[in-house]
Amino acid sequence: MGKPKASLWLKADGTAEEVRPAGPYWRLQEIQAKVGGYFEIVQRTNLAAGKVMLVDEDGRSKGSPPNAKASTIAGRDIVGDVLIVPAELLE
Repeated sequence: MGKPKASLWLKADGTAEEVRPAGPYWRLQEIQAKVGGYFEIVQRTNLAAGKVMLVDEDGRSKGSPPNAKASTIAGRDIVGDVLIVPAELLE
């Protein structure tokens, strides 16, 4: 099996980085490290089919900064770093 498809790490500071899981799928700990805590899936985004946006579910209560790029994609206000992954990389 080749290396997994790339995912996109959109940081609240406006930078973006292409990232991949250590194995064939994203593990819970890897996602939490990228988004800053327990995560939730953002519903109704403007993402291409088969992509999922993951955000820190407690980002607002933690006072995470706004994420302009992720907010544009989601069509609503998003805070903190987010991870956009191909759904097939989630178990």
